[in-house]
Amino acid sequence: NVLDFFVIADTAILPVVPEPTSIENAYQFVKAAYYRHLKHLQQIGPFRDLLKEAMLESESGGLRSPADLISYVSQQSPQTGPILQRAMTRMPLKLLVNQARLPNEYQLGNAMTAACRKYLGISMEFLGTIPYDQVVLESIRARRPVVDYDSEAIVSQSLCDIGATLLRRE
Repeated sequence: NVLDFFVIADTAILPVVPEPTSIENAYQFVKAAYYRHLKHLQQIGPFRDLLKEAMLESESGGLRSPADLISYVSQQSPQTGPILQRAMTRMPLKLLVNQARLPNEYQLGNAMTAACRKYLGISMEFLGTIPYDQVVLESIRARRPVVDYDSEAIVSQSLCDIGATLLRRE
């Protein structure tokens, strides 16, 4: 269900913390969401047979990434390939890095979006980084939203910046 809701969302935000397991799980989730989106597209006429064939090829190990799958469909049907490419780029993936502490953790979002594009052929927009801030714990204990609890905190400013970015794109 989580994949289905993520795929049909108008804005699909994938949060990640700068820890190896979170990063690995995020890549696996993006890949699974991509394939779930393909499964939904498989219901549509021009893609039905080609995607079934490509998915069988993928299951047998012939296609290792979403980019390979798009390439396969494009080779089989030069007119359908670009249509599929456009349909897949409409999947609105957005990445958010949470609880960054170290300087190199602020680079994680750009590195992950570049890796998704290079190795999976998937475009993902990086929304920004939310720094780790003790004020979050304090606001939870006070049962108040962090931006209300301390609007001057760096975490509050980061959240407002990301919110403004999302509103500009809507």
